[in-house]
Amino acid sequence: MLRNFIHAGFGGGVSQLISFFSLPLIARIYSPATYATWAIVMATAGILGTISCLRYELAIVTSNDEKDASSILWGCIILSLLVGIVIFTSFFVLSKENLIYQDSVHLNVFHHSIFISLIAALISIGSTLQYWNTRHKLFFHNSIALVVSSSTTAAIQLIWALEISPTPYGLLLGSACGLLAAILFRLGAILFTKTIPVLSWEVVSRILECMKKNRRFLLYSTPYALFGVVRDRATILIMEIFLPMQIVGLYALAYRVMNFPVTLVSNAIRPVFFQACSSQGVMAIEPQLNRIMKWLVIIAMPCVVFYLYFAEEMFMLFFGSKWQGAGNIGKILIFPVFTFLLVNWMDRIMDVLGEQRLTLILETIFSSLSLLGLLVGFLLGLGFIKSLIIQCSILVIYNITYLIIAFERAGYDRRKPFKLMPLAFVITVITTLVIEIFKVDLT
Repeated sequence: MLRNFIHAGFGGGVSQLISFFSLPLIARIYSPATYATWAIVMATAGILGTISCLRYELAIVTSNDEKDASSILWGCIILSLLVGIVIFTSFFVLSKENLIYQDSVHLNVFHHSIFISLIAALISIGSTLQYWNTRHKLFFHNSIALVVSSSTTAAIQLIWALEISPTPYGLLLGSACGLLAAILFRLGAILFTKTIPVLSWEVVSRILECMKKNRRFLLYSTPYALFGVVRDRATILIMEIFLPMQIVGLYALAYRVMNFPVTLVSNAIRPVFFQACSSQGVMAIEPQLNRIMKWLVIIAMPCVVFYLYFAEEMFMLFFGSKWQGAGNIGKILIFPVFTFLLVNWMDRIMDVLGEQRLTLILETIFSSLSLLGLLVGFLLGLGFIKSLIIQCSILVIYNITYLIIAFERAGYDRRKPFKLMPLAFVITVITTLVIEIFKVDLT
């Protein structure tokens, strides 16, 4: 399993480094308002793309028969293309009739519709191929695909801004090309490793049958994924209503920066744990799970304390003075992000346990509450920061609740997560003392 973690984590780590080092350049070239336009389109496409396959791509990994897995893969690709066409038609018609608000997006109707439908389809197809490779333990190939994607995205976004103009088109075109590059690389990996899905009349004719057999993913995983992605991305859409695009852009950058560690850990751990849970059983991986959580606390806590001390200075240093306000926003986001870091990759364990209904209930309740808390805060005139604090507090409670329930349902020792609290406290105290000592010496 350690080797698989390394293979899965390598590309995720490198891709995160590419994104991390390119983002300061992008932030200095593009304005917060332009970045907000990109964030709004990506949020909409992300929500739609995540559920385009109705989460049947998860069944690719859990299917015992290769032909069944192939049937599900082809079904997911067909769904992705059909949903992409429906999304384009719907957004084009609604925008033409002025039934959806799009003035703040700074894109014409046709381009707005094209980017949303294209990116949604690419997200869906990319996810399908990722799970096919996960089934065949091609963790390293999936990992490198992330590097290819982030490199392509950053290169096109920067070249467009420098050679043409720093408009939303550069950011969106870069994202679309990055997703496409990852798809092409994963296809190449499938051909190279000769893990090509079966394509025959028998396989195609059994698509509906296989999907019916795995309908639990439609019934439980699809709403769960929808509420999860809506919780994260609909925040941008709500903020667009109440806040200037400048502030929305600051939030979008802060959210992206603060979630870099979560994305890195998730890309490395989730596919490996999903495959290990499916093949070895949930109980067999408890020791590895506890060790991972311990090391996450050891590594993350000093970073959390350091950030709380120097948030504004860090954003000014890396992204420029126009992004300084994003530092204070990040101080609020860091608490749900840290707790999410510990539980984000555990959702596959609940899938293997057949607890999709429970996870759906939890996700529905807390996602709705988090968005409602943000919306009510704005409607009551509490302002941006206080409304965001309400939302983040609800998300922290959700992450802790999910952790406790996951341990209970898996049959793990529920005391283990709480034993990490003294460790986190000691690390926090030591890091704070070190920072204070060095601050005194510097002054």
